[in-house]
Amino acid sequence: MKVFTVKQAAKICKVEPRSVIKWIERGRLKGAYKIPHSKDDYRIDRECLIAFMKENGIPLGDLDDGSMMRVLIVSSDPMLIEKLDREFTPQRSFSVKHANDGFTTGIEAESFHPECCVVDFSIGVIEATMICDNFRAKRIPGEVVLIAVAPEEIGLGSCDLKGISKICNKPFEGYLLAEEVRSLILGRRQLM
Repeated sequence: MKVFTVKQAAKICKVEPRSVIKWIERGRLKGAYKIPHSKDDYRIDRECLIAFMKENGIPLGDLDDGSMMRVLIVSSDPMLIEKLDREFTPQRSFSVKHANDGFTTGIEAESFHPECCVVDFSIGVIEATMICDNFRAKRIPGEVVLIAVAPEEIGLGSCDLKGISKICNKPFEGYLLAEEVRSLILGRRQLM
């Protein structure tokens, strides 16, 4: 079992050590214990620190052991982004990044290495198709789960949908998509 000092936990969370002590003293950060005969010297259990960070949306950084499912949402629709952000939460083991065009998607894909990319075809059928093509061309087939989201009035019949795992027509239930993404990512992980 790995434990951290207050200074180590502060560095991981990118806060001052005093903040970590306050979290412990207020009962927000569980799994900490005080070293006998010391004023502020605590030790924090690794799993409890990870749980605290997930609950509070603090990026795990080096503590990410691969348990978080990385999802890139490509959309310029604020309502869709809000709906998906409610479902793809750190508490449900999702780590999410956003992009609203092909350029930003490329940057995020290189740094974030998403396991799933949800592409909203409302950004433009041509641009969305190019994003999907780029994922198919630059990645090992099946490495990234591609999800296409589109209003029914946008015809995807002329698009090359090869390699897209799921097509969702708007409106849809966000929690159902989140569960499907979880299932697809975990299935892909088992194959790797």
